[in-house]
Amino acid sequence: MTAGRGNAVAPRVPALCALALWIGLFSMACRWAEAPPGKGDSAAGRALGGLRRLAARRFYYEADRYHHRGIGHERQTAIETPLHRLGRQLTPSAHVHVEGVEASEILPWLRWTVTADPEDVEAWRVAAYWVGRSTHRPDLVRAVYREAARHHPRDYRIHLDWARQLLHEGAWSGAARLCDRALALWPSPLDPQDQEAALDFARLLEWRAYLYAYEGDRARALGLLERVIALRPAHRLAADEAARLRSDKEIAGRLGPGLSHLRETLDHPADLCEDGRH
Repeated sequence: MTAGRGNAVAPRVPALCALALWIGLFSMACRWAEAPPGKGDSAAGRALGGLRRLAARRFYYEADRYHHRGIGHERQTAIETPLHRLGRQLTPSAHVHVEGVEASEILPWLRWTVTADPEDVEAWRVAAYWVGRSTHRPDLVRAVYREAARHHPRDYRIHLDWARQLLHEGAWSGAARLCDRALALWPSPLDPQDQEAALDFARLLEWRAYLYAYEGDRARALGLLERVIALRPAHRLAADEAARLRSDKEIAGRLGPGLSHLRETLDHPADLCEDGRH
């Protein structure tokens, strides 16, 4: 019996050793990154920084696998062989997502991702979204954004997402401050001609216009909405809000179609799904 047990355990030893080595190197990399300036400029420091980014990418990949019920995305290869074809037949490939309580299994992987590489802005954005979706705890979502903003104080995208969260909560004054902050930072760190940056700029102008309307500032709200309509002529919500402001006598403290939509829904520009399918 003892010999049989030993034979069963023996094949696991190399895997356990490799796991222990990986954890040790990752921990060393994390400590190295926290060293005072000037201590991590060596070749070893750069190598360990690369290891941390590699670990972060792996953690993100595992979160993606949980999101797709362990299936992940099929990777295309340049050379098609019988082995590749057999692999596709044996491996599930349906594009499915976890929902509800199952989604909470993603959170540890995302936590490790931002810990391993806090410079990855997209990982922070995705982590905040999934914290909200999995826990339904706005306070935890705000905590993620506060931590993200400490790491990325000059990145408008963190403040944009944070503003979107507060709009969903109905925290209008806080959302207004974050919109102002994001507009002041825009387009950093992106190029102003970047497609994502241009769309985000229009979003921020639109949200701020709705908030000005709620504050009773009709002139500012209409001025921003005119800019939004020029940037996005097909966007009906902005046009409907502008029409309301031109016709209604009382607007202060009243939710128009814009804020009502933002209060009821929580769309998010960042998503865990890497290939863009939802």
